Amino acid sequence: MVKKELIKLNLKKFLDENIVGNDKYLHNKINSDQFDLSVQIIKLEKILKLNQRESAKILNISFDRLLELESGDAKIQTKYYVEAIDRLEDIAQQNFELSN
Repeated sequence: MVKKELIKLNLKKFLDENIVGNDKYLHNKINSDQFDLSVQIIKLEKILKLNQRESAKILNISFDRLLELESGDAKIQTKYYVEAIDRLEDIAQQNFELSN
């Protein structure tokens, strides 16, 4: 867990130092709960080897909505991110159980 937190901090530090600069909007975006949750969604898609269209279909959401979740849209309540993460984690767990 500590390593995971360090990686997250390093990503934010990298973005802050190399991309965000003085842009207050981007600074707020990468320091939001939604940004952290969007990173989890993308990681789960990678683990499951899903493309965006497949992910949207599995999550029963539109492709555009998935893009909003992946981008860390702050207008979307965190509960919708958590629902997507829970669903993808369930699928990952099922895949793990089937492979063992």
